[in-house]
Amino acid sequence: MAQQQLSPRQAQRLQNFEDIFADRREKGFLAKVIIVRLKDTIIMPLIALLLWGITYGVMQYLHVDFPYWLLLGPTLILGVILRELLRGLAYAMASRHGFSDLCFHMTWRRLLFKCDLVMPISQKGYAWGNLCPWLLLGLVPILLGVFYKNHLFLAYGIFMLIACLSDLLVFFKVMRFKSSAARVDVIDHPVRSGYVFFEK
Repeated sequence: MAQQQLSPRQAQRLQNFEDIFADRREKGFLAKVIIVRLKDTIIMPLIALLLWGITYGVMQYLHVDFPYWLLLGPTLILGVILRELLRGLAYAMASRHGFSDLCFHMTWRRLLFKCDLVMPISQKGYAWGNLCPWLLLGLVPILLGVFYKNHLFLAYGIFMLIACLSDLLVFFKVMRFKSSAARVDVIDHPVRSGYVFFEK
């Protein structure tokens, strides 16, 4: 298997990660690397796209005259950006140094805007950082759509609720990680889709 060619930024992040990893090991931390399979992260947006089509079909059946399909592209782009900004805000609140412990970047190969941690934060902070987009972009618009009988909020909320299911999956995986250690920190893997637990 050929090794992936890293960009200068990725190489710098990898070097930073290796320095943190070595420092934590020196201080007596145990490390556990969790890699998320690509199919686990891609299947949810595909389901969301299917659900958007179903939502559009229902709107047509109900004779709602607004062309929702015109909003699909901007909704996807805005949703992805808001998702990562919310995650970054939650991570920054759980971090010692705020936004300086984060890296916002564009992954052109996958056409993804991402927010990654470059310094470890607490297990709960990492978990809640992954839950925020699911709650605020999915659940809240659904509740607003139901309360105000607004089809656009409802459709957007359902779409984002499904699109952010991978975040919900990470939340439960991180919270389910049990350790007898007094301290558990988490950091994003700099190159692969996944994260690393540090226990002490």
